[in-house]
Amino acid sequence: MLETLGYEVIEARDGLEAVEIFRRRAAEIDLVILDLVMPRLTGEAALGQIRRIAPAVPAILVSGYDESGRIREIVEAGFGGFLQKPFRRQDLGKKVRELLGVSDLSAAE
Repeated sequence: MLETLGYEVIEARDGLEAVEIFRRRAAEIDLVILDLVMPRLTGEAALGQIRRIAPAVPAILVSGYDESGRIREIVEAGFGGFLQKPFRRQDLGKKVRELLGVSDLSAAE
């Protein structure tokens, strides 16, 4: 979805690999999108480690669970936004633009 919106994507297979990739390529990464439930390291734990490398990097949490209770706490503790799966391409694009500080008027969808 992100590539169809014109973004370059670096993909990780699990939370630990996401942290390892971020450690090596932090200067290239403007935004992190993490799933709540991932092998080897949850999205919450991965963001904690990523924040030690780059405290201000924007992050979006995605999950099949709804934004209630624990998920709301996780989002409020460090994520800039939440998208519940399945989500639409336009919702993803809007949230990404919001966190990157790009106006909707300058983005073509």
